[in-house]
Order: sequence, then structure tokens, then C-alpha cells
Amino acid sequence: MGGEYATSAVYLSEVVPANRRGFYLGFVQVSVVGGQLFALALMLFMQYVWLSTSQIESWGWRIPFLIGGIFALFAAYIRRHVQELEPPRSQPPSLSPWKEMYRHWRLLLLVVGISVGGTVAFYTYTIYIQKLLINTHRRG
Repeated sequence: MGGEYATSAVYLSEVVPANRRGFYLGFVQVSVVGGQLFALALMLFMQYVWLSTSQIESWGWRIPFLIGGIFALFAAYIRRHVQELEPPRSQPPSLSPWKEMYRHWRLLLLVVGISVGGTVAFYTYTIYIQKLLINTHRRG
């Protein structure tokens, strides 16, 4: 997750059909996990198939950064060529965002709670669990 996550989710929610938004927006979250799985597969391939430990330590550690740079250039290309959407004209101007949030404070708290819970669970599973397994394995 990063700076592109929120903007890509908002853009995607605006361009897909309203009855398929949940389906398409699921790919934004899946892409995060997919990136982690790709990094893990690359690391395993480099360690066990392609390079020796000394090669990884001397120059091989640069390979994931090179691949990430290529993906960054691809993302920059996509960002430059994406079509800007016209704002909807049929809707009257709404209240200020603060008044709108105050009006729906229960839903706001629900969204914040789900977001915080999901984020804590995601990072616990994907980041902390690795440290826990390493520390547990070293003691055993």
C-alpha cells in the first residue's frame, strides 16, 4: 500500500459500472498482496535457483530494485495517459464535507473501525508474523 493506493481506488470506482464496483475494487487490495507474493517468489528464486549467497550480497540485491524501477516507470506512464473524468453535472452541490460527516457520524465510525481493524490484521499477518516465525525458530 502506498501513495497510489487511494487514488487508484477512487479512480477505479469512478470508471467501472456501479453494479460491479466491489468486484473491480477488490483487485486493488489483491494487487497489494500480489506484489508481496511476487517479491517473495523473486527472493526465493534468487536464493535457491539463480544466485549464490556471495552473488546476492555483492550485486544481486540490486535486482529487486531494478524490477521495482521498471514497475515505477510503467506506473508513471499509466498515470500520464489516464483519461481525466468529467465531474457529474446532474447532482446539486452538497453540504460541506464536515457537515456531511457529522450527519453520518455512525457510518463514519463504522468505516474507521473497519479500516483500522483491517489494516492492523493485514500488517500483523504480512509483516509481524515473519518476525515472529524468525524469532521462534531461532530459539528452538
